[in-house]
Amino acid sequence: MSQFLGMRQFGSLLDERTEVRKSNKDNLVPFGVSYLDDALEGILPNDLILITAPSGVGKTELVAQIALNAAKKNKKIYFLALETYKGEVEERLFYKGCVQKFYLDPHRSAGVPDYLKWAHGKQEDLLQKYYEETTTELSVFRDNITLLDGGDDFGIEDFEKIFTQAAVADRADLVILDHLHYMEAQDENENKFHKQALKKMQEMVKRHGVPMLLVAHIRKRDRKQKIVAPGMEDIHGSSDIFKMATKMISIAKAPADKDSKTLFPTYFRTAKVRYGGGRDQFIGVCAYDVTRNDYLPDYNVGRLSSAEDDVELLEGPDRPHWFRDSKLRLLQGAK
Repeated sequence: MSQFLGMRQFGSLLDERTEVRKSNKDNLVPFGVSYLDDALEGILPNDLILITAPSGVGKTELVAQIALNAAKKNKKIYFLALETYKGEVEERLFYKGCVQKFYLDPHRSAGVPDYLKWAHGKQEDLLQKYYEETTTELSVFRDNITLLDGGDDFGIEDFEKIFTQAAVADRADLVILDHLHYMEAQDENENKFHKQALKKMQEMVKRHGVPMLLVAHIRKRDRKQKIVAPGMEDIHGSSDIFKMATKMISIAKAPADKDSKTLFPTYFRTAKVRYGGGRDQFIGVCAYDVTRNDYLPDYNVGRLSSAEDDVELLEGPDRPHWFRDSKLRLLQGAK
């Protein structure tokens, strides 16, 4: 049997792959968002997952929530937040914890929490009574989340060093990079640099068996071209970015629910799923609840139109087998 270029006999790795599947079950990292955990079954050790959205929809908010949810399951997370100011990630999670307690408090002060006002120092009196309890809660995760924020001049070599530290020395369960387009390009050709960066990320994930979430920009679209949520071709830069990913998740604002002032509908599109079995055909309709500062566990599921500009919500047998019965009625009449 020729071993040229690694050729081997068919079937020689079946036993090995059986052991890998058994290991996957124990090493899955949860998203902590019901739709994603049902549609994607969690984060596999060999996953390189792209997360994207239009500006202002909540990419950083989502990955910060995933990090916190994973930490609650005692997973170790490395969070490389290149876009944020120093302390922003902790501040976001701290705010979320305080707001949750605010809405649970029957004796809360009059007013409506607003992150921008709070960040500007204008709502201390509204939330201050929850600071001590929230600080104690978050301190539990001190050993589970390792942060890099700011990340000036952060390049491929820096990424490789930190990923190796995370995987080998700290035995991390997940690395989050927020985001690709804030890395310092080491080549005048931006597309070439992004291809090199993705190849290095893919190599590190495969070598160490530590998954990665990678936040990326979308490219500008013609304003006349309306789509529900970004697809693979919408990633800014080289097509190699989405080609090397195992999964891609995009989020976008869904039509508002007129009956609620605290629920904000959001589309979750699983635009690429390597082991998907058709799961990239569906789109989730989830509700972000400001009283919880998190997504509700219930969701609806739909299918994109061929033009990707509309969503038809599915009923009964048309829903995928992994869909869980939902009480969520947002966008029930959407066509």
